Amino acid sequence: MAISFNEIGTDLRTPFCFVEFDSSKAQQGPSTMQYRILAMGQRLATGTVPALTRTRITSAKQAEKAFGAGSQLARMFAAHFRNNQTTEIVAVALDDDVSGQAATGSMTFTGASPSGGTFNLYVAGERVRINISAAMDTSAIADALAAAINANATLPVTALSDAGKVTFTAKHAGECGNDLDVRLNFQLGEETPGGLQIAFAGAALGLDDGIVDGSPTPPCEVAAMLAATSAYYAAIDPARPLQTLPLIGYLPPKESRGMKLTGGTGNPEIQPVFAALDDTHYHIFPLPYTDAANLSAMKEELARRWGPLKMIGGVAMAGYYGNHSKTGELGDRHNSPHLILLGTGGPWIREERNLLLWDGIATAYGDADGSMRIERMVTTYKENALGAPDRAYLDVETIFTLEYLRYDIRAYFSRKYPRHKLAKDGTLYGQGQAIITPKIAKSECVAWFAMMEEKGLVEDMSQFKKDLIAERNTDDECRLDIYLPPNVVNQLRILAIQMGFRL
Repeated sequence: MAISFNEIGTDLRTPFCFVEFDSSKAQQGPSTMQYRILAMGQRLATGTVPALTRTRITSAKQAEKAFGAGSQLARMFAAHFRNNQTTEIVAVALDDDVSGQAATGSMTFTGASPSGGTFNLYVAGERVRINISAAMDTSAIADALAAAINANATLPVTALSDAGKVTFTAKHAGECGNDLDVRLNFQLGEETPGGLQIAFAGAALGLDDGIVDGSPTPPCEVAAMLAATSAYYAAIDPARPLQTLPLIGYLPPKESRGMKLTGGTGNPEIQPVFAALDDTHYHIFPLPYTDAANLSAMKEELARRWGPLKMIGGVAMAGYYGNHSKTGELGDRHNSPHLILLGTGGPWIREERNLLLWDGIATAYGDADGSMRIERMVTTYKENALGAPDRAYLDVETIFTLEYLRYDIRAYFSRKYPRHKLAKDGTLYGQGQAIITPKIAKSECVAWFAMMEEKGLVEDMSQFKKDLIAERNTDDECRLDIYLPPNVVNQLRILAIQMGFRL
């Protein structure tokens, strides 16, 4: 027997009992892949953490202190922690672009002797309430509303009152401010006190003046919810479908009186974020921007990370507010397996959501309780490099599963064969030698596949054995080449039943 020791040499002459440890067979089962989220977004000057600095965040309060209360990034973290308090999440903050403009909008109160009551206004999906007495004039009402808004530092806007008019200004410059909306009486049963009239001066989306639709939850916060939910459940089982999972805090799309802020321009560029990341593996990137330049930069970075020389793949998830046509057009402009775009407009009927899924837009739906749930998480990938239709990377669960399979097969061989010699099949080496042959590698692949099959990640062992190849490279005698053909398990999406009844 010729055992391959790792540390005990054959040149020892001093008598004693020497014992070394070999951990290559200590872990027998599959690996645990720790998911990480990388969030990026804008900070305020009141934040304590400088821009482009990686910071691990463990609570919404910590995020408020780090990036400023009411900042885009702080609100994204609040949305994240409502849906996931387990997954590691790291932030890289951005400052407003110096050329950017903040979005604005206004509402003007008119009417004589309004009746008393409670006035309900929703700012970026958060309710602001003031008490109106019969003696208050419109200037006093506007003053009270502006004061209530400014008293809530976590809101993404500031308010200014002047002679019955309240002007809202986004705290950040950039296009994302155009996704912030102000709405009246969003919840059932809320009414404006009688005699009070309100005119809005902002942007309306495809409806009559003063009416907006879609979800009042800002898309950047929806992206954070989506990333948080996906990371939590993908860590449990990357292949199990995400459909029906709730997105806590995502208000359902519907029509209501109000406005969108308008005039926001100049998102910050995310490219500098990538230099701050090095090659740490982040699995999901909640992305607050959907402008063409930033989406292009994100796709390019994720394609680089996904490749075989980096192997630190991830997906970006963004929300987009727009009508059905514009949402579909956005999906059609992209074709990446690493980009998820969720439409937050609507409300859309099933036929409209089905069209969006063909456009590469992920969809959500509202249940009977009014909660929003994931319907299907498709990527924007629709065709291959030659322009032919391709479903290979249609669903994000496929990406998650492949990423785990790659992670585990690397860990499997790295643990069991860290310092081994390579020999051809049939070599008569002594038992206990640190040697691997193509035949042994092939057997290990089958054993690994059996573990993945037991975890419910792959199927069809007979096909796997038939197509599996392990051979020494003809140009490099120190290289072992393996063709690994796992049949990735699928998800139950549609149940079609034909009921052939009899009378």
